[in-house]
Amino acid sequence: KVENVDFMFMNRTTNQDYRLKIHNALIRGDFPETNYQLNAQGDLRVEKLKSGSLTLISDKEAELDLELDINTLDKSYVFNKGDLAVEDMGFDITGVIDSSQINLDVVGSNIQVSELVNIIIPEGSEHDGKYQGEGLVSFNGKISGGLSHVEMPSIVADFSVDNGSLLEAENKLKIESINVHGNYQNAFEDRKEILDFQTFSFKLLNSHFSGTGTMEDFAQPKLTTKAIGDLDLAAFHRFFGFTNVEELAGNVKFD
Repeated sequence: KVENVDFMFMNRTTNQDYRLKIHNALIRGDFPETNYQLNAQGDLRVEKLKSGSLTLISDKEAELDLELDINTLDKSYVFNKGDLAVEDMGFDITGVIDSSQINLDVVGSNIQVSELVNIIIPEGSEHDGKYQGEGLVSFNGKISGGLSHVEMPSIVADFSVDNGSLLEAENKLKIESINVHGNYQNAFEDRKEILDFQTFSFKLLNSHFSGTGTMEDFAQPKLTTKAIGDLDLAAFHRFFGFTNVEELAGNVKFD
């Protein structure tokens, strides 16, 4: 049994920063054997999970339930079961890690938009508890490639939101009919880090907006989009509460 253990992994070359605080964990297995099954269940806090220039999770509670086949001679770890719940958002992790390669699938299905919002917004921030969401998010990711101290493995993911909504509680404003389909890839070998919105659309009061877009390089984001719509700037300012902006007014049309 493990209690109150801090774990940190940092690689400045690949810009990885993983920090966990394990509250308690129960780990079982026939450890003297070269081949054995390991079972582990635990509660922890993800203080930071950063890959490249993208911070995936920060300051969130999590639960982990693992079942692995371990071969100490080959240094291989086969994930037969990998249930990860971050707050109330669940993921299933399967695949293999050995001494030189990683090949993992990460699937999240029927995730509530409200759960995703709680994950994205750090606890204690000015926006914590400001938004409530409805609708479902699907996520299908893959981590693959060589394990190296100088290069990240490939990370690709497809995601979608179907008929979602987001309520700003203070002003009772609601973005609805949110539909998003896209994918993400990290910087790997010769390719760039890209977040690609293949389609997106939403409505807010008299505003409507739809189109496609891409974002490159999260350290210095470059956004390219093609969109049509009509945006009420005052409504958007009330909804998002843009920092250091006192007032916005008027309408912007995109075509």
